[in-house]
Parts: sequence; structure tokens; C-alpha cells
Amino acid sequence: MIAWLRRPQVRQRAGTILRWVSIIGTAVALVWFVRGLDLHHLRAAFARTSPAPLVVAVGVGIGSHYVRALGWSVMLGPRYRIPFGRQVRYEFTAQAASALMPARAGEMLRVWLLRRDGVPPGTTAALVGVKKLYEGLGLALLALAAPWLLPGLPGWLTGTIWVFAAAMAALTVALVVAGRRIRADAPATRWGRFTAGLTFLRDMRRVGAAIALAVVGELADLAAVVAVLYALDIDVPLIAAAVILFVVDTSNLFPSAPAHAGTFEVGVLAAFDALGGQTAAAVAFALIFHTQQVVSQIVVGVPFLLSEMLTRRRSLGPATP
Repeated sequence: MIAWLRRPQVRQRAGTILRWVSIIGTAVALVWFVRGLDLHHLRAAFARTSPAPLVVAVGVGIGSHYVRALGWSVMLGPRYRIPFGRQVRYEFTAQAASALMPARAGEMLRVWLLRRDGVPPGTTAALVGVKKLYEGLGLALLALAAPWLLPGLPGWLTGTIWVFAAAMAALTVALVVAGRRIRADAPATRWGRFTAGLTFLRDMRRVGAAIALAVVGELADLAAVVAVLYALDIDVPLIAAAVILFVVDTSNLFPSAPAHAGTFEVGVLAAFDALGGQTAAAVAFALIFHTQQVVSQIVVGVPFLLSEMLTRRRSLGPATP
């Protein structure tokens, strides 16, 4: 049975089924949230949008890529010294690929990009998981105050925040403990190359720096949320912005279409519903905030992505389709 589940065809088919189930579920959720939407209120929400805060939001979104690129430099160094400018290019390229293609294609592309700099694929895969964990920890830290400062939150959201925060904290501690036992001279096996990527966990200063940068990256996303809320003249407390970011980011963990289309909007609508906000304001925020994120990924990242695609095609030769 286990051997059957390991077959590539079975795993690919299961992934496709899971993705379609998620897309259908997302469509149903969207219909559920926007039922009875007043288009007049939606047009009014768009009409009062201020452009200046949106420019700030886009700028913050672009700046967050530099923070995440610095996080990669911290995790890879000093074993793999890659120029920071190249790390920034890789970050924009990976984000553009994830925005345009399904199944988080950007992380797979990052494996190929870093491999050219001598980083084993197993090491990159390990660090992708570590980075996602640290970003989840930063997200949990931002949302933890919500149950106290917003006592009217529904039970499902409060419970989700507590469970998510506890899981991120436990996994981080377990990872640090396990990382201190990893040998620097890991065997040349697939598992050895995977664990070799975690050797930086033995340096607590680098671990602290990586976690701090992940938190700064989440703070940048929070600033973009606040800017879009201000642009739409939606008056909510700062902690409510953290709740919106938390629900959106956790909803994006589910399989989805490229650029998290659908799951992103469902996350926003669910957050506004929990906060008691209007549906028209939620839809306007979802569309503008999602566009802001995609613009910061695509406009800057696509030229880098096209350049990497041409480089890869030339390396494969003219006979390769």
C-alpha cells in the first residue's frame, strides 16, 4: 500500500484532485460570502479610494522582498556566500513564478536557481521549510494579542490563533533542538543533503537573525494591510489588521490557483465577517489588496523570470522543446 502511494502518478493524481477540491470549495465559499452583495455600496467603496496609500502599500510590498532575500543570505551563509543582489533577484523571480503558476512553482524554481550557486537541492528544500516556519511564527506573534484586544472575535478564530501559535512555537523549539544535533559532515545521501541545510541552526545568532527578519517581513505585510485599509477609509483598530493578515495567510496554505486566486479573497471575506465588517468593504479590500501584492510580485519579478527562462533554455540546447 505504501509503495503504491509513493508512485509519481498516484501522487500527481492525488495532488490534482486535492487542488480541484480546494478550488471548488473556494468558489462555494466566495458565493456564500458575497450573496446579497449591494453593488451600489461596492462602487461607493471603490469611489472613495485614495491613491497615495496604495502607492505606499506597493512600495512596502516591494521592500518586503529585500527583507526576505536578506533572510536567505542569513540562512545560507557562511557556507554558501551568494551576493545579496543575486538573492534579491532570486526572490523576485521565485515570487513572480508563484504568482503566475500553480503549486508554488516559485519554490521549485528557487531550487534550480540556487543549485547554480552550488547549493544542493536538498539543502534548499530544507531551508524553504525553515523559512515558512519562521514566517508562521512571526505571523502568530502579530496575531496573539487579538483574543484579548478584540473580545468579540468568534470562537473558531480565537481557537485557530491559539492552536497556530502553539504549533509554530513547538515546531520552532523542536527544530532548534534537532538542529544542534546535526553533523556538519552529513553523509552524501539525500537525507544527508537535506539535513546539511539545517546546520545554520547550531548558530543561535543566525537563528535569531533569521527569525527577526521573518518577523520584519510579516510587519511589512501588516503595513501594507494598514495602508490599503486607510486608502479605502475603513476604520478598524491596528490589531484588526493583524487578524486580517493572519486569516489571509493561513487560508493561502490550502492548494489554490496561481497567485492564491480565490483562497486569498475567501480569507479576506472570512476575516471581515469575523470582525463584523461590511461585505462591500471586504470585497473592495480583497480585490485591491490582492492586486497590490500581485503587482509588486509580477511587475518587478517577471523581467527576472523571463531572463532566467531564457538562460535555462540556452543551457538545455536548441534541440530541447
